[in-house]
Amino acid sequence: EGQLFGYPECCIDNFLENGYSENGFEGQGQELLFYWACPGCKITPELIPFYREIYESLDKREDENSRNSDLFKKAAVSALIMVALGSGLKAQDAHLLPVKDDMDKNYLNYQEEILSGYFTLSSPEKEYLAYKYFQLIDSLPNDTVQDSCYKIDHKMRGVVECPICGEMVNMGYVEIHNPMRNLKIELDYMALHFMEKGSFSHGDSIDFQRVDLKKLKQIFVHRDDSHDSAQVAFDNDQDGLVDSVESLFGMQPDDKDSDDNQLLDGDQAAEQLVGEISELPLIFDSDSVPDDRVYILFELYYGLEECNICGKSVNMGNAIITNPEKDVSYRMPIIALHYLAHGCFAYAGDLHENEINVASLYNVLNMETSIESSELKARDYEINLKTYPNPFNSELTIEFQLPRNCHAKINIYNLLGQKIATVFDKKISQGAFQSNWYGKNDRGDNVSSGIYFLELIIEHSPEEPQRNKIRRVLLVQ
Repeated sequence: EGQLFGYPECCIDNFLENGYSENGFEGQGQELLFYWACPGCKITPELIPFYREIYESLDKREDENSRNSDLFKKAAVSALIMVALGSGLKAQDAHLLPVKDDMDKNYLNYQEEILSGYFTLSSPEKEYLAYKYFQLIDSLPNDTVQDSCYKIDHKMRGVVECPICGEMVNMGYVEIHNPMRNLKIELDYMALHFMEKGSFSHGDSIDFQRVDLKKLKQIFVHRDDSHDSAQVAFDNDQDGLVDSVESLFGMQPDDKDSDDNQLLDGDQAAEQLVGEISELPLIFDSDSVPDDRVYILFELYYGLEECNICGKSVNMGNAIITNPEKDVSYRMPIIALHYLAHGCFAYAGDLHENEINVASLYNVLNMETSIESSELKARDYEINLKTYPNPFNSELTIEFQLPRNCHAKINIYNLLGQKIATVFDKKISQGAFQSNWYGKNDRGDNVSSGIYFLELIIEHSPEEPQRNKIRRVLLVQ
């Protein structure tokens, strides 16, 4: 019931455990609340002035029948609080065109909010992401360079009239390039005109086009180093990604930039993960979850959590990603999604501080290696790897066939990304080979039932990049 009415989660937990414990708020606003605040609560002091202001406004309005009704006041306050928190920001400029699936009125749809780290589900701030990207574009050099983003203007002999303000805008376009990733995007000058006003849509409310924010973010990803101070553990090459899971993304644990695009491997892996998450169907009602595809469910609370790095406020609730076919879920606070969108797996808000479990998230999302580097994924080199039976009880058979002489190694990882066993490690000639895993770690101890990752690593020479194949296996004992 407390969650239903949006009471702070910390206060709900404390009340269930300790009841009406001394909290220091008696006489300081506790009498205004429907819930019992927990000792040292960080959220309640911010809510009390808001409640008190509404109470005082009700004192001026109440009539003879409700003058002594505290119940009426509290019910009215609760309703007004919910309306105030959910009302959002009203457009100050007609260029801010309505956006479908814009739940918190910040002129971004759900997918764009996940991708950009603006998924707050709170009262929107008076800042517009489109304007920030306009400033970035405006600051780019017009000269072709190889180590940073640049733009090329294509102005034409003609103008078009803005349907909102009537300003005449050149009918040409600008190319924005990222030479490190071989990416570019073309934007009409009219699109830039609307972005300057805070909108990714341009045109009018009936006939409009929308800037591809995902592509724009990929181009400017090198400029987003704001959260890089959030470091993860067990990261020897300091690329922001735990060494033991780099192979899941086709990356090297001893090279911070595996495909030489001047982008840290951690940033690139985070970009892939948040891209997958943004495509998931959004569920708010646990009674309407799909049973045939991965989905994301949000637990929302009427309370905010602040990012310790940029100060952005997000809903203090949780995101739960579920894969019904595997019957597995991964739960993380919404502040973690904010950090992931900025390329970081470690997160720190004023309520939550931890690291995203990359292997677990990778598993839930059914992800496969997606880096398209020709060096890391040579198309002319086939590695045939089979594992059976899967699920298995006591013995897993591993068969693989290789076209060239090499050094082959097979490692087993748990869902935390920790290597628990090496079942094959030798130089071999080309041909077919077989190995087995008996559900034991390197110490000879039986491991528990669950999902494990099997990685086949192939090395030819120091001059050639290593190649790998990943398989998920399920041990049932």
